[in-house]
Amino acid sequence: MNLEIYIDKIIDDGLDRNHWFMTKQTMSNYYFPYYIAYIVDTYKTKHKIDQNFSKYYLECFKNNPETRELFPKQSESENTYRNAIIAEFTGLIDRKDNQYANATATDAYKRLSAYVHEFSDVEKYRDIIDRQIEKVCLNVIRSRKFSDVEKVTLFPVVFLYKILLGLYDRYHDSKLTYEEFSLFVIRTKLYDDYSKTMDLIDQYRKHAYSNSYDAKISQIMNHQSTKNVRFDSMLGSLRHIEYKSNDYYRINNSQESYDYIRNVVSIFETSKWNGFWIKTSLKNLCKARNILKEQLTTYRFQIL
Repeated sequence: MNLEIYIDKIIDDGLDRNHWFMTKQTMSNYYFPYYIAYIVDTYKTKHKIDQNFSKYYLECFKNNPETRELFPKQSESENTYRNAIIAEFTGLIDRKDNQYANATATDAYKRLSAYVHEFSDVEKYRDIIDRQIEKVCLNVIRSRKFSDVEKVTLFPVVFLYKILLGLYDRYHDSKLTYEEFSLFVIRTKLYDDYSKTMDLIDQYRKHAYSNSYDAKISQIMNHQSTKNVRFDSMLGSLRHIEYKSNDYYRINNSQESYDYIRNVVSIFETSKWNGFWIKTSLKNLCKARNILKEQLTTYRFQIL
């Protein structure tokens, strides 16, 4: 696709459409959604009679010295319970309605809880945590109404892996700038659009467009909808990714990291989940007992 046509289409369609969307909430590290899932899991048995979910959520963060230090803002207001949506997004809790008080912890959380008990355990068990993050799937916004979202089409981590490998193979450097991530990667609708995305990045790097488009690119990058894409830190928390906030992603400079990522991409591309888009099934995949054993060979894109 011609880059100028691509840029014009983003603007013409509306800057708040046709890009990956998670939530406006930020995930600073994986212990955060895990601890939220713990709060959901214990709410029904441990909250006081006069405590609604927001009050219990606030009390848990306040009374735990570790979380009070790690996430101080969660102890400032009852409204911070809205961050609980991150635990839902990462497949650790499930809501049958809009009430977190009625939510339940998923099998994925229960499997993780056998390993993770405090913040230091997140790093200790990065291998199994990464496998949970790799199963997160995203809506691609095609409408201003969330009810009109048609399909879940992408596993963002696997697609990012694929792009970083492609950059290394093409440029001998896997570095993906944050601007390239925001302009091209988060606007990819299908995994099969990989070649088109790589071609757009190539045109962009060669500046194969008129100077007048610099202002349009700046308009896209500075629009609030682009700034609301806050899950970049989640992708940057992966063990084999080097990440600098609002700057770049890159595969860690080790053979282990390249081998791991190539293996994950290969397994995904030969699994039934490549091109699979039924929303409920993908959502259930993330919530299911898919925290795998440490051995890389056990990795599968299927419900276990």
